[in-house]
Amino acid sequence: MGFTKERFLNLGKIQKWHFWFKPREEMVISLLRKHLISGNLSALDVGCGAGQITARLAKEGYRSTGIDIFVDGNKRETHPNTAGFVLGNATKLPFREGSFDLVVSLDMLEHVYDELALKEIAQVLPVDGIGVFSVPAFQWLWSYRDESAGHLRRYSKSDLIEKAEKAGFSVLDIRYYQFFLFPLIMITRMLGRKNKVWRDREEQNLGLLNLLLYYLNSLEVQLGKWIPFPWGSSLVITCRKLK
Repeated sequence: MGFTKERFLNLGKIQKWHFWFKPREEMVISLLRKHLISGNLSALDVGCGAGQITARLAKEGYRSTGIDIFVDGNKRETHPNTAGFVLGNATKLPFREGSFDLVVSLDMLEHVYDELALKEIAQVLPVDGIGVFSVPAFQWLWSYRDESAGHLRRYSKSDLIEKAEKAGFSVLDIRYYQFFLFPLIMITRMLGRKNKVWRDREEQNLGLLNLLLYYLNSLEVQLGKWIPFPWGSSLVITCRKLK
């Protein structure tokens, strides 16, 4: 089906309020704080979408750049520390070797030839540079949502680790996201195997329910600093580039 510009624009709108996005963002920032020393560091957001993560990285003090296959038609979040947004493909990054100290790529690898994208990301990092990537977990959760998003695959832990190591990374941390909501997600994915009804329901702002789910995800992210949850609908991996 492929990832369309219509889906791109819609996701840009819902990221500001949807229960799934903000806690994931907090998890990523927490992982960067844990594995990076502070300083005047440059960051690349691959598959930046509407730029929420690019802007957040800038607010955290990084000189951030976003790259995506879509760069127009959607107002992007910016910050004085944001270097800008670039039109480009993750499998052929238009940057010199070692251009960035860290790369964040959230729910992008499942859309592309992931082994090539990971090698490209490794190329733009220096030795000991950090990469944080998130992907959808468990192929058996495949549904219409994956098809409409243009996903090519979902991941197991072992598969993601293998591909990261093959690209020249050592794995510092790998964890699941959305453990508490996993039973609900299983139900909606199974009901939504063939049509978009359940996908569209998940993307509606249901007020108090959305707020409750947001707090559950936020609590999970905080507890996840000490508790290795055994499953979830997404995987988040933190890597360091080897020599």
